[in-house]
Amino acid sequence: MRNFLNLLFIFITLSVFGQENVEKILVTKQEYSEFPENEELFYKSLEYYQNYVFDNKEENLNETQKAFVYYFIVDGMINNCGVFSILIESLGVYNNGCLKALSLSENDEAKNNFNKLVLIFEKYREEFMNQKIPSSLDEENENFDMVENYKIEEIEKNWYDTADFRDKKFKEFLKANKRHLLKIEK
Repeated sequence: MRNFLNLLFIFITLSVFGQENVEKILVTKQEYSEFPENEELFYKSLEYYQNYVFDNKEENLNETQKAFVYYFIVDGMINNCGVFSILIESLGVYNNGCLKALSLSENDEAKNNFNKLVLIFEKYREEFMNQKIPSSLDEENENFDMVENYKIEEIEKNWYDTADFRDKKFKEFLKANKRHLLKIEK
């Protein structure tokens, strides 16, 4: 009976509080002090934590690890393909994670700008989930809404125009919270 109660306690604890966090990346004291400026370590860390997201195991990541991944996935998608990649290709999977990352980095301007994109995604969720451009956003459709399209263009322009500041704020967040990403070797 005691073993059963212990197992029940463990099960409830894991159910309520989530799985055990993944192992942090082991680094030297020197590397730790250089993060996130050390590009090699930065990208090694990003790839390591991204694999958990891409393998659908993000529940194992802590808040900082998730923010790290979601911010740079969204940023990369927008920088490579524009904001429509968030609307059509991502199926909204990273939206809330990116909003949380922008909030954690105390960048309200970027968060508010990205939230506008999330609201557009939600407005046309059904079409975007089917990876289709809504008729009101399709320039070749008679229902094209120039005002709505202008909003999207402004969101994208703001994203690009504030890239340096946004990245600076996010890297400051990573530097202040690197203990949640890295562990110094003993």
